[in-house]
Amino acid sequence: MDGPRPLRVEELEALSALEDAVFGHEPAGQMFRMFPYLFSEANLDNLLVFADEAAPSPARIVSHVGMTIRWACLGGCTVGVACLGAVATYEAYRGQGLATRLLEAACAKAAADGADIMMISGGRGMYRRVGAADVGYDYRAVVDGPAGQALRRDDVTIAEFAEDDLADCVAAYNAKEAHFIRPAEDWACFLRSGSCMCRMARLDVVRSRGATCGRGPVCGYFIHSWEAKRNALRILEFAGEQSALAAALPLLMERQKAPCAEIHLQAGDTTLRGILAGAGAAMEPANASGTLLLLDAPRLIRRLQPYVEQRIGRGPAAGLSVAEEDGAFLFTLGNEIFRAENRAAAAEFIFGRHESVRPEGLLGQAFPAPSLWYGLNYV
Repeated sequence: MDGPRPLRVEELEALSALEDAVFGHEPAGQMFRMFPYLFSEANLDNLLVFADEAAPSPARIVSHVGMTIRWACLGGCTVGVACLGAVATYEAYRGQGLATRLLEAACAKAAADGADIMMISGGRGMYRRVGAADVGYDYRAVVDGPAGQALRRDDVTIAEFAEDDLADCVAAYNAKEAHFIRPAEDWACFLRSGSCMCRMARLDVVRSRGATCGRGPVCGYFIHSWEAKRNALRILEFAGEQSALAAALPLLMERQKAPCAEIHLQAGDTTLRGILAGAGAAMEPANASGTLLLLDAPRLIRRLQPYVEQRIGRGPAAGLSVAEEDGAFLFTLGNEIFRAENRAAAAEFIFGRHESVRPEGLLGQAFPAPSLWYGLNYV
């Protein structure tokens, strides 16, 4: 057995066969088409595999853990983020710890490449055992017909995306409190593939006659798909002027003939949350995307220093530190100490969770930091 190691370019076909066999997508090669930014020659170093050199091709690649590494902006601070997914092992090779070893190798490589956190598209026991946690003060809203009627405004329209709308969409996304710093290739991959969060999706822009945001009449966008099992329109990503987005939702529902729309609201989407709730939309607490694993807590805290300074001031923030002792994490600020018993608890402290109890004092005021939503960056 050869690995853990990066995939070689001549092994892409073998990896595609593994992904198809494990995830059961048809036609052949569907996983590669859905995640072109992950399964690309430019990303080979982040596709970690075990190969059975005695097995015939194309079954030679027998276990895989893939990831992308991006920068992200959290409350004005730049942090490194690894997104991990497409974890697959042939049934005959399971139970040998191959995927666990690949996960450990991926974590080590991601941290060495500058990632502070890892977002994982799942909550399996393998991920929980290394400290992945559910985090975030997000919400899930469901807008039905009556709520949609209450949201309508005459000055807002929905239009099909056109190529010259891209700059406005990028600017709207980059204005979110927590967002990925996307290279142009991320947008280009979506526009070519039409795939977002493991679904075929559509991009529509929001226009307002009185728009003051973005450049020109575009003041936001929705990326959405139809959820047949739920009989609902699912908003996979959105950005822009939030009152206009709220008014555009019923128009989008009407166009798609959807009785309701489901939308995930990040903690920073307070204006939109208030408007939707006021219109009668159902609202419930939710976690952020997938599960989150701390890779380098001290480096993350250093990178979040400007965010902490905004919340409690430069003087007090200068004394903030975190140290790991026997698997526990000690957050210190002046004479305040908060002990997180393990890596998962430390992630919950930094990024928050609806069910968690915040510490008192400045430590409780310094956090939580805003958390990310995958959108186009889902793997």
